[in-house]
Amino acid sequence: DPGFILLRLQGEDITGTMARLRKTWESVVPEAQFQSRFVEDSVERQYREDRRRHRVITSATIMAVLLAMLGLTGMTVMQVGRRGKEIGIRKVLGATVTQILELLSRETLLLVPLANLIAAPVAYLLIRRQLQSFAYHFDINAWLLLIPVAASLLTALAIVVIMSYRMATTNPTEMLRDE
Repeated sequence: DPGFILLRLQGEDITGTMARLRKTWESVVPEAQFQSRFVEDSVERQYREDRRRHRVITSATIMAVLLAMLGLTGMTVMQVGRRGKEIGIRKVLGATVTQILELLSRETLLLVPLANLIAAPVAYLLIRRQLQSFAYHFDINAWLLLIPVAASLLTALAIVVIMSYRMATTNPTEMLRDE
């Protein structure tokens, strides 16, 4: 007694076939209640859950990326603001915009690859584990992780360069005027 019988139905009259199955079931096993459901309904329910989970993960990922970009922007603004007088003095002494950009971006652009070095293996393992839960899946190649790593590096570089460039092109007298 496995608890269920799996049948493949063919034909146009599904409701009539189901009624005959119910009648046959009740005549053979009158003490057990007849319950029926279609496999495609169960499969659709599973895929619906996967689609819902996908939407939640996508939304959380977008929020995490936006928060990371906001945090990187805040960190850069704070770093540039903290070193404003130093930059002003360096500009007065003849530092070029490129030298100031290198000075301001060095610290931040060292942290981003370090974060990627930690995050990439964790992401690889989590993605592999998630893919193994599907009947038909593919093995993820490590090179696929280079795309988000490159995107994070380019995004960090863009944010740092834009913020640092604003400070590097500011008149040094404005930075030194507070004293």
